[in-house]
Amino acid sequence: MAIVDKASALEVGRAFAALVRAEPVARRLWVHPHHGWVDLWLVIDPADHETTLRLYGLTLPLFDRFPADIVPRLHVLDPRNYGGLDPSDEVPREAVEIPLERDPG
Repeated sequence: MAIVDKASALEVGRAFAALVRAEPVARRLWVHPHHGWVDLWLVIDPADHETTLRLYGLTLPLFDRFPADIVPRLHVLDPRNYGGLDPSDEVPREAVEIPLERDPG
């Protein structure tokens, strides 16, 4: 697996942000290249299983859009799984946050 550079990871992160920003549960997104992966860290509001699966499914278009050696890996951080702790503490310090602003209309 190839090493993914930061610029490619940011491009993947921005593409995923465009796909996920319409999801009402999506709150914050970070991207971090890690060996051959592009780790996407998504903090959400508490969500049911179907919603979480839908979020994972939003990565599928990324596999078609980017070269085969750039592999997105989504980490969905639901606060229900963190016992009152901040789920964003799981995000690596080197990760870059990608804004999820929604269009005001």
